[in-house]
Amino acid sequence: MQYKVKAFKPKLKISQEGSSEEGEIVQKTGDLVIQSLSTAIKISIPKLGANVNKQRDKVNIKELTVGKYNATFSWRQKNKLYY
Repeated sequence: MQYKVKAFKPKLKISQEGSSEEGEIVQKTGDLVIQSLSTAIKISIPKLGANVNKQRDKVNIKELTVGKYNATFSWRQKNKLYY
């Protein structure tokens, strides 16, 4: 005797937590300071649309949305990509 078994679907347990009140959503922002020993470098952060020819000790980027950004630093025909 053979049995044909249907696909097994586990029973899900769904719950919710927290307040049911709607609150204001505020994006977090922060500042980014880039400082390097070589002052003359190129900095590219595509997601921000930032392309900077750094000529001084520090570059300050103010009030950018908190998150992860890829950045490329170029100097003397070398590129270094940071994730």
